[in-house]
Amino acid sequence: MFGTYQTTINNFLLKFNGDFRIEALKPSDARGRGMASSTYELVINENRVSLVPAETPEPSFRICLSAGDRTTLALAFFFATLLERPSLNGSVVVLDDPASSLDDGRAFATAQEIRSLLGRASQVMVMSHSTPLLCQL
Repeated sequence: MFGTYQTTINNFLLKFNGDFRIEALKPSDARGRGMASSTYELVINENRVSLVPAETPEPSFRICLSAGDRTTLALAFFFATLLERPSLNGSVVVLDDPASSLDDGRAFATAQEIRSLLGRASQVMVMSHSTPLLCQL
């Protein structure tokens, strides 16, 4: 399942014009408390980037992705989760400022993905400060 999910996330990253991808997505119990979690590797320009900053000044997730890239990654995870669900009937999907820090191209692609939820979910609610995004919806 995680391989399929990884492929779906990376497909969304391509749609959103992300120049990075995730690899090695797998389940984990990082906190040791039986809480569901996952780990993955980030690949930017064919270079693996650690998600956890190292003690030495190596590139890490924290410093290699812009705010827009982090929003793009979060949206890719979110939309992949929705796409993998067999049905959204009876569901309410809420997005809070999904275009925050996105350039125009990524905001447009986000609007297209939000519109694709219409008819699948019972209700789609979008709160945003972005007038262009709201007008596209």
